[in-house]
Amino acid sequence: MIRIKPILIFGSIALVVAAGSIFGHRAARAHVDYITAVDDHPITCWTCHIYTQQDNVIAKIMHETYVSPYNLEISGDGSRLYVVGQESNQLVVVDPYENEVVEKIDVGERPHTVVLSKDGSTAFVSNQWADNIYRIDLASSSIVDTLQGGAGPAGMVISPEGDYLYVVNSYSSDISVYDLENLQESRRLKAGNNPVSIAMTPDGSEIYVSSRRSIPVPHMTSPMTEMTVAGTKYQRVTDRKMWKDAYIMENVTVTPSGDMAISTLIRPKNLIPAIQIERGWMMTHGIGIIERKENGRMIQLL
Repeated sequence: MIRIKPILIFGSIALVVAAGSIFGHRAARAHVDYITAVDDHPITCWTCHIYTQQDNVIAKIMHETYVSPYNLEISGDGSRLYVVGQESNQLVVVDPYENEVVEKIDVGERPHTVVLSKDGSTAFVSNQWADNIYRIDLASSSIVDTLQGGAGPAGMVISPEGDYLYVVNSYSSDISVYDLENLQESRRLKAGNNPVSIAMTPDGSEIYVSSRRSIPVPHMTSPMTEMTVAGTKYQRVTDRKMWKDAYIMENVTVTPSGDMAISTLIRPKNLIPAIQIERGWMMTHGIGIIERKENGRMIQLL
């Protein structure tokens, strides 16, 4: 009888562990499927609950903050690259010839874009989560001014003469125009829904601003996303070009010849529930092209 008790005890423990493993595995499988929205992701707690949580003690011991390079600008003579580090909240200065980082300048929270002044002595960095723009003296690597404006400043461009700075405000959905002589916001232009990128024509006469989100449309209607066009002479919006069946237009540029404006876009294939996204059933990546002439075409290449 004395020998039977240990067997019963260990047997009971084994049954409890086995049952717990079965139900625990099912619960873990359901949790991972819910979080990842797929049914074939490996079941592991390590990557989500330990490694990627940058604020907990274990994560800080295990890995340093990733710089997360996002946007960059190159100096006029090509001797320096200025790289925005989104997660490190830094402007990283790189020597491309020596292939090394020469300096890291602390900036605001979640920086987005960097542009250089006409003479290359000053950098402007948009701090998207801080709702401001830093003016940085590159000779001393110091912040000399802070420009206040709209919410969520993102893409920026400076006029060819170097007298005006145009800043896209993602969260307030508008465009701030700064007079760089007095460093004050001189005008605010209404943009599309959640604008993010801006490009200026080679002659400096117009700016094009792309938006990520569709304008409000009726239920079960395909998205309609605005490309805002503004003239720089009078600093007014001159056109609001609508892209049908497209959204998430992250970036925009103008060709060197100035005859076309080109933007990335995503085109949803239909209006079915948002499933199978990972397998590409829901949307197609492409580019949108605008002919910059009277009655110019707007086409999408997928």
